[in-house]
Amino acid sequence: NAIVECTLRDFTSDHPDFYLAGEGPPGRSFGHIKGCVQPRLGGDGKPVYSEEGTCFSSSSSFAQWFHDVADVNKRETYLMEFVPQGDGTYLYDNSSFFPLDKRGLADDIYGHNYYFTMEMHTSFIYHGGEHFKFRGDDDVWVFINGSLALDLGGIHTPLAGSVALDDLQLTRGAPATLDLFFAERQPFMSNFRVETEIQLQPVGSCTVWGDPHAIAFDSAASQMAGTPPSIVDVFGHGDMWIVKSALVSIQGRYGPTQWTENGLSATLALAVGGPFLKGHVLVIEARDGQITWDGESILQEFPSDWSVQDLIKVQYHEVEQPID
Repeated sequence: NAIVECTLRDFTSDHPDFYLAGEGPPGRSFGHIKGCVQPRLGGDGKPVYSEEGTCFSSSSSFAQWFHDVADVNKRETYLMEFVPQGDGTYLYDNSSFFPLDKRGLADDIYGHNYYFTMEMHTSFIYHGGEHFKFRGDDDVWVFINGSLALDLGGIHTPLAGSVALDDLQLTRGAPATLDLFFAERQPFMSNFRVETEIQLQPVGSCTVWGDPHAIAFDSAASQMAGTPPSIVDVFGHGDMWIVKSALVSIQGRYGPTQWTENGLSATLALAVGGPFLKGHVLVIEARDGQITWDGESILQEFPSDWSVQDLIKVQYHEVEQPID
């Protein structure tokens, strides 16, 4: 099975873009509405508000959908499992799609936690002949290589849409990206169905700095093929996976420094992420001591302590016996 890590953000019913329990059509954002987002993703990899759209109360309210905003939403993670069907397609089909029940802000209504958004980012190799088919509610936007390929915006009953990748001028054998954005904006039903021949990358391939070849992991594959095992190139340059699992993703960045000889590498930085950190990323740069959390500097004094309640505690202290 292919498992892709998704980011959820839970909202409450008083958000200005969401359907209220006492509200009904005809009203704002009801029905299938196209053109609510621009045809290209923004520089942050998120949909961009379109001035011509009528799906949202304002650009500022929509900006909260796929970004963490204190006192507005709460981020959670969800592992979506696509099951092979034996005919070359993968399927995820859930007619009761409530991944935040008893989670997030836990503001359940009618037995479920409605009012949430979800984003999924993955990559694949385009072989030719693939399709991406979706059916669900409410808003769904699918971007291939950063361009809008499927537009099912608006608060609506389940809608179906399909994209033939052969129509997108992709290069056969070349990598491509798929970014899906979803919202559940009304307290009635929640359907989510994807069927595709695209070979979505499994859990662990969600990237911190990219998804490079890690020579260390090629040895086992070589042995299985009956060839001599390769020598692990611990002195290679680049970003390499150290751990790739369902919960933990750790990458090391390696390159030459002023202290290495003959162009050999040293550890320049470590990046730690994955669902166990609830989608956050901790980066430790060994050379200059820079430590960041989601790109923001922390532990700028030595010694110092830093923490996020119920999630992580980091200490920056001298030890009697250095490890390295």
